[in-house]
Amino acid sequence: MQGQETIVISLSKEKEQAVRAHYGSRLQEGPLGSFYRGDGFVFTIYRKAHPDGKKMVIQGPKASSEARKWGFAPIASDNLFASPNVYPQIGSDEVGTGDFFGPILVVACYVGEKDLPFLKELGVGDSKKIEDEAILERGPRLIKALPYVAVSLSPAQLNARPEVNMNAFKARMHDRAYQVLLTKLKEPPAAIYQDQFAPKDLYYSYLEGRPGTVRGVRFDVKGESKHPAIAAASMIARYAFLGEMEATGKKYGVHFPLGAGKEVERFALDFYEKKGLTALKETAKERFSTFLRTVGKKERP
Repeated sequence: MQGQETIVISLSKEKEQAVRAHYGSRLQEGPLGSFYRGDGFVFTIYRKAHPDGKKMVIQGPKASSEARKWGFAPIASDNLFASPNVYPQIGSDEVGTGDFFGPILVVACYVGEKDLPFLKELGVGDSKKIEDEAILERGPRLIKALPYVAVSLSPAQLNARPEVNMNAFKARMHDRAYQVLLTKLKEPPAAIYQDQFAPKDLYYSYLEGRPGTVRGVRFDVKGESKHPAIAAASMIARYAFLGEMEATGKKYGVHFPLGAGKEVERFALDFYEKKGLTALKETAKERFSTFLRTVGKKERP
């Protein structure tokens, strides 16, 4: 579909009521929520609510027109596809380092020039700027279309090595993802781009003595806004992270909050009281100050 856009909107209760009143019986129910297919667009009102309200995702070449009809403005696109790049390329990014609960997850992804129209149509960009509902919709299409490798480090694995620097873990995970992905490719990449979390010399110092280290990586700050392969990797990583969080939540019968704010700390204390220290260590990162505060609050007389 040419010129497809994806616009994610936060719906207040009043705005949702207005949308539902306008479309009435034309709204259909699907696995994710209520949806409507119009001329050149489709929108979904997600059943699952967030603290700031429900989400509405509008997709299609006429998404902007529908959004404006409701007083909404589409999210401005970045210059991702206008930036200088060489193809084919590998890009890598990680997620989970800022989340108290859940794993650290690194993805390396391979993108050829022939993939660019698909990535533009799908609205690929920095996963931090895209609502999770849209990530959950686009993720399956990305992992089906692009060669990629995901490397996951559970909280328990991280907690077992408190002496290892977090960036050292990430460097090893990125390198492992490159190594495995390169064995899967028929055509080698012309460039490997990484969303930089450490300077080049420091990155390679973390890999000193490790077999098969991939050299020639190009490091770029905010690389997810400059290189399509990094942007795609960031979205796949977020999609995989959300899947792991959902699976872990089902295991413990809870819905884990994301991030590391006050809400997360309150949840952590309640989780600790109900599930115990072992469960907390299996699901949360001990090196976060949140962990010490949670355990400390519980152990106070």
